[in-house]
Amino acid sequence: MSKKKFGILTSGGDAPGMNAAIRSFVRQSLSKGHEVFGFERGYDGLIDSKGDWLSNRSVGHIIQRGGTFLKTSRSQRFREKEFRAIANDTLKNLSLDALCVIGGNGSFKGLEVLCSEFNLIGVGIPATIDNDILNVKEALGFDTAWNTAVEMVDKVRDTAESHDRVILIEVMGRDSANLAEAIGISVGAQFVLSHENQFDEAVLSIQNSLASSKKSCLIICLESPQNKLINDFQKLIDLKITTNESRKCILGYVQRGGSPSARDRWLGYHFAKDALSNLLNAKQGSFGVVGLKI
Repeated sequence: MSKKKFGILTSGGDAPGMNAAIRSFVRQSLSKGHEVFGFERGYDGLIDSKGDWLSNRSVGHIIQRGGTFLKTSRSQRFREKEFRAIANDTLKNLSLDALCVIGGNGSFKGLEVLCSEFNLIGVGIPATIDNDILNVKEALGFDTAWNTAVEMVDKVRDTAESHDRVILIEVMGRDSANLAEAIGISVGAQFVLSHENQFDEAVLSIQNSLASSKKSCLIICLESPQNKLINDFQKLIDLKITTNESRKCILGYVQRGGSPSARDRWLGYHFAKDALSNLLNAKQGSFGVVGLKI
């Protein structure tokens, strides 16, 4: 098999397990005689030709680290064809045969367009705590974020029970309730709220619970712009429920950080292995996403 040169970058929101995937892709590529160039800060680094050739040493001691050592960004420039043309020139100047992108839906859409426009080979490794990638069962970062949030909610439960409160906890997920539902089930939440059309049902659930033997409630709320969903729901329950005080807790970016779980490290290894195989066997102009399929 002839020697190949690959590019790799991380794009969009960071997710635990990205470093594990980078490490695996680089080391497996090098072991087969190929080279890998790591672009810094996602597609912006590709446009600006910022990065370096990666070695076994440069990806050492990163498997246990959260985030991405290549840095990431959400590139607005890459949405414009003139900048995608510059990105293509970067790939040509470095004599790269294909590009591996670790990210989510937006990152993959960009890569698919780039491959189609310039007859390139690309592969995507799914990495997002939202776990919302089409036809992918589990993305890198989901398991770690799930476990991190469960640990945090368990701590909040202590306050809820000590003060007989209804506590609303906002978790990440963007437009997908996958993470919120997983957390809600795992902590035994009274209700998982993902849309305002569930308000009446959620209030009734709380009322029925408090009318029985329960003295406190945990409600998991999906994130929304300016925290509108959780704020509006708290206003409603403060009107409808006068026996118990309410409080809200927004977990925020703590869910995206921290050392990746054993599962996310394991997935990072296998996703990278599949990505390399995909690139070595792909035809020009092709794009695909690896991962656990639905």
